Amino acid sequence: MDPKRLYPYDVATARNQLMIQGCLRWPAGRVSTYPAAQELLPRTLILHGSNDLFCPLDWSRWEQAHARDAELVVIPGSGHSVQRDPRGQEAVRGFLLD
Repeated sequence: MDPKRLYPYDVATARNQLMIQGCLRWPAGRVSTYPAAQELLPRTLILHGSNDLFCPLDWSRWEQAHARDAELVVIPGSGHSVQRDPRGQEAVRGFLLD
């Protein structure tokens, strides 16, 4: 684990997360894919915390690339529970009221 990629957490904190242990058993490649001719059709908001130790930002970018009308909002300093971050909640509110 590269400590620079874990900020603001240290290696011990990251290793003690049960979700990290779960991720270590996942296959190296993404297992959920859309059939080649399909894409997400509804307007989509994808929230991602910049400090998410569970889901890589590349996964959110992949989802955005496979959606017809997706907005990706990365919340700086937020983690996996970005929906509980007031800035994430504000992004959802703004998206729904737009």
